[in-house]
Amino acid sequence: MTLAGAVAGKVTAVQLMFTGCSATCPVQGALFAAMANRLRSTDVQFLSISIDALGDTPAALSAWQARFGQAPGWNAAVADPADVDQLADFMKGVAGKRGTHTAQVFVFDRQSRLCYRTGDSPAIGDLETLLSQAAQTLRPAST
Repeated sequence: MTLAGAVAGKVTAVQLMFTGCSATCPVQGALFAAMANRLRSTDVQFLSISIDALGDTPAALSAWQARFGQAPGWNAAVADPADVDQLADFMKGVAGKRGTHTAQVFVFDRQSRLCYRTGDSPAIGDLETLLSQAAQTLRPAST
């Protein structure tokens, strides 16, 4: 599945991670588990994308999520090895910057458009605000 397909139709928070990380990825996993449990919305989803395309497996991702409390609306996937660098460049908005690891969260609207790039390790309240703002994108005005 493509990134656009994975985020289409829902406001989506995306993080780039890998299960073998012991620095920022566990903090990001805890953030996504907390947010998914806090919001419990059918209109918002959380997606952790492993950038260790050769080392992570669906089973490893499931075990990683279980460490933080698997929550409804929080999914995980492994990027295709050929797409890792291009995906990281697109998400971070910086082509050719060394390394794919980041503690940023990337927020997409329902039309699969990247709306926001957070700074490293965003606070729960800040991320919640960005998700709410993305949910308002192209929503019909209420009468």
